[in-house]
Amino acid sequence: MRKRGQAGGGGGGGAHDNTGAMRWLLTYADLITLLMVFFVVLYSMSQLDQQKFITLSNALRASLFGEQSANAVIRTTAKPSLVPENLPEQETLAELGKELREDVERAGLADKVTITLDNRGLVVSFSAEAAFFQLGRADLQPAFKDLLLRLAPSLNKVQNPIEVDGYTDDLQINTAEFPTNWELSARRATNVVRFLSEVAGVDPHRLSAQAFGEFHPTYSNATDTGRARNRRVDLVVLRKDARDTGQALVILGPSEAPPPAPKAEPQAEPAPSE
Repeated sequence: MRKRGQAGGGGGGGAHDNTGAMRWLLTYADLITLLMVFFVVLYSMSQLDQQKFITLSNALRASLFGEQSANAVIRTTAKPSLVPENLPEQETLAELGKELREDVERAGLADKVTITLDNRGLVVSFSAEAAFFQLGRADLQPAFKDLLLRLAPSLNKVQNPIEVDGYTDDLQINTAEFPTNWELSARRATNVVRFLSEVAGVDPHRLSAQAFGEFHPTYSNATDTGRARNRRVDLVVLRKDARDTGQALVILGPSEAPPPAPKAEPQAEPAPSE
């Protein structure tokens, strides 16, 4: 019995030695646990940063484009994929849109003007109602002139080309001055261009005018409200790449560009007669 007890004691000592040899498993388990906690914390931080980024993005979008407000004057189009990936110019046009929005709001005409940012550039649309044009007329109303004078300083902060587009509703016109809606929409656009260049101080080299008549409505002409909104003038601050100044491909005409006009040589002054 005693020998068996001694053998048992020896076995106990052997078990103690085996336990000491396996202590590295405890350290290994602790390390794995710490690594798991570390990656869980990293994952949690990444999720938190993403939420902050989304919140910041929404705040910036609301600040720049007013998308969170139903009465916003400036808003983005429904197809953001059409907007080029030109971030510096995009930010410049968005900042210009904010300034123009403030000018419109100060004039008290926010319900008659919309400002959008699309693939062409920054579009300021003036509904041709009594505040801007009389029905069937192309003369600028005093409120419209005052608004254009307010917008001109902001427009002069950039050098982008400006295109003015004239539109009408589908009501036909036949007068000595305006035989069709083509003439009416063209006169409205050119009157805005002339006022901007001759009175408001916008560089005429940046300006151009287009006429679309009744053929590009944005609202249904079945209602008076829709017709009123289709009688409009759009002022488009074009993106800088909208007008390509590169060499044109000649389809018909001289294959070579004409030589530049020679510079006038200064004439020598005649020698004084003795």
